[in-house]
Amino acid sequence: MSIETELKLEIDSKYIKQFLDHPLLKSTICVTQDLYNIYYDTSEHDLLRSGVGLRVRRIGNKWIQTMKTANKAVGGLHQRQEWEKEINSEVPEYDKFPVLPLFTTNFQRMKWDLVFDDGSEIELVLDQGEVKANNASVPLSEVELELKAGSVEKLYEVAEILKQHVPLLVKNDTKAAMGYALL
Repeated sequence: MSIETELKLEIDSKYIKQFLDHPLLKSTICVTQDLYNIYYDTSEHDLLRSGVGLRVRRIGNKWIQTMKTANKAVGGLHQRQEWEKEINSEVPEYDKFPVLPLFTTNFQRMKWDLVFDDGSEIELVLDQGEVKANNASVPLSEVELELKAGSVEKLYEVAEILKQHVPLLVKNDTKAAMGYALL
C-alpha cells in the first residue's frame, strides 16, 4: 500500500500544442502510453458507497489491478491509499464479492519525470481520451502532477509555472467520478 498524492488540472484540448511546447517539458524525455481501464463495482455500487474504487488497467500486454480508497480532494490536490497488483487478465482477482464492469476510460498518456535541484521528483502526465458508460461518453483532457519525492508545495509551484504558459483549471473530479456521473 502507498499514499498517492497528485494535483489534477483540466486543460482545454485547444491548448494541448501550447502545453507541449512548454520549456519545462522540453528539458526531459516524454514517454507515451495507451491506457485502457475498466472500473468495477457490485450491482448495488457497494464499493462506491464504501468509498473504494476498483480498476483494472491494461498497459501494453500487462494488466494491473488497482484499489483506491475514498478520494480527499482539496484545491485539486488528491490524496488516497492505493494498492496495485499485476494480474492475468481484465477480470479482477478479488473473490470477496461479485463485481460488474461499470464504465471504461480509454486514453493516451504522455509522461514526463521531472527532477529538481531540491530533490523533488514529480511525474507529470497529460491524459487525452474519453470516459464511456453505457451509450454515453465524455472527452477526457487533463494534466496530473504526482508527487514522487519532496513536498506538496512543489506540486503547486510546478502547476503555477505551467499555468503561466497555458490555461489550466484545478480539477477535483477523478476519472472514476466522471464515469459514475455518466451512469
